[in-house]
Amino acid sequence: MQWDLDMNAQDLIVRYNKGERDFRRSTLIKADLRRADLQAANLSESNLTWANLSDANLSRAILETVDLSMADLSGADLSGANLRGVYLRWTRLDNATLDGANLEGAIVHAKALARVRSLKGAILPNGIQHE
Repeated sequence: MQWDLDMNAQDLIVRYNKGERDFRRSTLIKADLRRADLQAANLSESNLTWANLSDANLSRAILETVDLSMADLSGADLSGANLRGVYLRWTRLDNATLDGANLEGAIVHAKALARVRSLKGAILPNGIQHE
């Protein structure tokens, strides 16, 4: 997989604020995106390892097959997000909201999911919808 090597957190925020939403295949390793508003952004196939997305708004974002290993998503809003096939190993999900999110095929430890704020209506990694 080839990634856009010219992307950094500040560029992403500026481009998002100008109305751009397609950031597929971006490289944002160790990006500081705390409290960023990225709702409905398409970051599919991106590399966000070690990124800080704590308290970020990622509702309805497309994060399909994103590498979020070792990232911090604590307190993030991922309601309605597409997280199919996302890699969430060693990712902090404490108090994150995943209501209605699609986690089918995601690689995530059950202990991390146990620390989220809410999973109402989310599709879990095994394809079963959470109540």
